[in-house]
Amino acid sequence: MYMSSPAEILKEANEILDQVHRAEYLRGKLRPSLQILLAAVFNPDVSFPDYSDVTYKESQAARGSKGIVDSNLDKECRRLYIFSNASALSIEKKKAKLSLLFESLHKEEVALLKDVLNKKLPYGKINKKFMEAKFPGVFVKRIDR
Repeated sequence: MYMSSPAEILKEANEILDQVHRAEYLRGKLRPSLQILLAAVFNPDVSFPDYSDVTYKESQAARGSKGIVDSNLDKECRRLYIFSNASALSIEKKKAKLSLLFESLHKEEVALLKDVLNKKLPYGKINKKFMEAKFPGVFVKRIDR
């Protein structure tokens, strides 16, 4: 069974005009990986170093349909903590691991992950005010082990 990627879910939710229906849609699609991504963006206690120099090079495996490649963002969200400022890894190791992660993801997933690491979402209707009102618990979700 095909499962929509976090990027697809957020894009579809952003297109829903009514806040109540948008919240219902997200609530129905909310799974641990999406919750981790949203917490990383909206939790003020979570921060990331600058990764703007880490580039995306599309791999042969990631050229297939999104969500069908071996290593997708749903699986990798559990490791998001290693890229945070709280991680003990050196910035060089973090960047090397992030580069490898980028290669295993579909380009839409990479774009979303880059936005998450920059503490923003490209979806204007899914903002801090909306999330605080409709999903107050998302900010307490930890992204670490």
